[in-house]
Amino acid sequence: MAYDATKPATGGSLLSADIRENFRALKEDGIVAIADSLVTKAKLKTNDTGSASGSLAASNDVSIEMQDYCFSPNIYAATEKDVYVCAHETNTADTTARIGLSNSSGNTSSYAVRWRYITASDKPFIYAIQDKITGKIKHLWTCDDPPTKYWGLSEKPTNFIAPVIEKGMVMATMNEIVLFNQNKEFVLELNTKAVVDKKLPFEILSDGYDFDTDKKSFSSKNLKEI
Repeated sequence: MAYDATKPATGGSLLSADIRENFRALKEDGIVAIADSLVTKAKLKTNDTGSASGSLAASNDVSIEMQDYCFSPNIYAATEKDVYVCAHETNTADTTARIGLSNSSGNTSSYAVRWRYITASDKPFIYAIQDKITGKIKHLWTCDDPPTKYWGLSEKPTNFIAPVIEKGMVMATMNEIVLFNQNKEFVLELNTKAVVDKKLPFEILSDGYDFDTDKKSFSSKNLKEI
């Protein structure tokens, strides 16, 4: 039922059902707004998340792009005393969240950055850097949306700028995997398995999945063995 403006003005007594229905219609038609102080977590649509994880070489830096309208991320490093947050190397005039991580130690350190943000796209995206020789995943970026500047695309554009950049990495020895419009269940599966197995998402992808260059998708190694 749409809002009926005559009901409150008739002077007659409204039935409880009419009052409830009219109030519901007022909210749905946008005539009545929820007060700012009454907006709950459920009403604020922030279910979209992203993560970046990988293996950061000794005495090296990695730059990570997140999303616009992004909340403060959760940052993990295996050697927390040696890995610290630094400025992102990209100088932009936008408001997309970006951070840098620097490994000051003489050893490789795994890391993970997880964030929540407000969005309207919901087109899951996967970016991975894979060692051509070992097949191991070095860095992984997954999100419910592609990087902000690539919203609306379905394939890797010319002059693509990766959301994860490790300074000094020789990209000629790496495969760049760029996947738009991915199955959201698969992205969730990676993160769920990471929690259950007490690993990081890039380790789950590296150890448990193979990448098919023709199909441009990942498949479980366990399924191939059956």
